[in-house]
Amino acid sequence: MITKAFGICGISKPLDDFALDPSLRADGKPSRPDGHHPYCKQCVRIKRKKDYDKNPDRFKLISKKWANKNPEKPRIYAKIGAAIRLGKIKKPDTCKMCGKKPDSIRKIVAHHPNGYTGKYIFDIKWLCIACHRKVHTKFS
Repeated sequence: MITKAFGICGISKPLDDFALDPSLRADGKPSRPDGHHPYCKQCVRIKRKKDYDKNPDRFKLISKKWANKNPEKPRIYAKIGAAIRLGKIKKPDTCKMCGKKPDSIRKIVAHHPNGYTGKYIFDIKWLCIACHRKVHTKFS
């Protein structure tokens, strides 16, 4: 198992505990040798919480801009949440791509391979956040 010790906590952790870094250098090569961020996911969460606590208005503005840019998504997310609560959709226990179970770092999210419109709202592929990010990085 490959491990990495870096960032805020300095604790040696498995490479899966570090988010993928899709950024590239000018020559087209990955910006980081192992292709992962220097901070583990847990440290990033702690840092983001501290940043939010320092300047919540900045984060609220970012969230508002996203909602204005994607007006249909909050309604669709609410519909999916309601369907899960009512038992019309079952959220699986594992990622459909890698087969891993959710934990404190990896949670299962809905991927919409055919978009968010019309009959495709409930056409969902359940992926962990890491696999969901891989899918969107590959296709963007």
